Amino acid sequence: MTGIDLTRTRELGQLVEDSWQLFKGNLGLFVTIALVVVIPADLILLGVGLGELWEDYQSDNVGHSAFQALVHLLVVQPLVTAACIAAVMALGSGEQPSAGWSVARGFERWGAVVGAVVLGGLAVLAGLIAFIIPGLWLAVALYFASQAVVAEGRSPMDALRRSRELVRGQWWRVFGIGVFFAVVIGVLTGIVTAGGNAIADSTDRQVFSLLGTMFADVFAIGFTAVASTLVFFDLRVRGEGVPPPPRWAPAGWEAPTPRQAPDPERTS
Repeated sequence: MTGIDLTRTRELGQLVEDSWQLFKGNLGLFVTIALVVVIPADLILLGVGLGELWEDYQSDNVGHSAFQALVHLLVVQPLVTAACIAAVMALGSGEQPSAGWSVARGFERWGAVVGAVVLGGLAVLAGLIAFIIPGLWLAVALYFASQAVVAEGRSPMDALRRSRELVRGQWWRVFGIGVFFAVVIGVLTGIVTAGGNAIADSTDRQVFSLLGTMFADVFAIGFTAVASTLVFFDLRVRGEGVPPPPRWAPAGWEAPTPRQAPDPERTS
């Protein structure tokens, strides 16, 4: 599978299968997107900025962990997610996007995605502080704001409203899908990061922990973006009752198609 039909509904089994097939069928595309973002961000901000390329291993450095979480929240995850959403949209339109084109589209909407992520995170935090259940409800209801920003060109606040609108009446279903993907992806990334930490501990070199985190991020963030984008379009079709229009983003987002070799019969 290289392309994907974004105009149909999918149950959990189909979402899992199609997400994996789409990711695997375009592995070079999605991995390259993640590598282009993850490696520079982690190496510069964490490796050099925090000295993790040459420091001794520290398993419980709260300051490093907090800064790493901030880098992922504001830089790595929003940018990789935005670029992967753009790539999935292009594949759904029968186009053949490159990693460069996808990352460029991600940069265009990066600021708006960060805004949606921060506003949504603050709303969820407020809900958790007030009472656990509202926070949990908001975490699911506002989850697809990034997709709404990129796919529909919405502002951060409008994207949050759009996500809540799409999830309305589907909350339990979306919650179940999210739990399934979170457990599977969490277990796999946990194994990778634990392996990196084990090597870092045995060699007393922090760099191996950084490498384990980078390797896990490349696959986890990209695959999560692919899967959540399929769920987003599934919700659109279910809620609106008709297939979405051919394009879901501003003009100029069409991915370049590869040049075809000239027909020898026509040139002769």
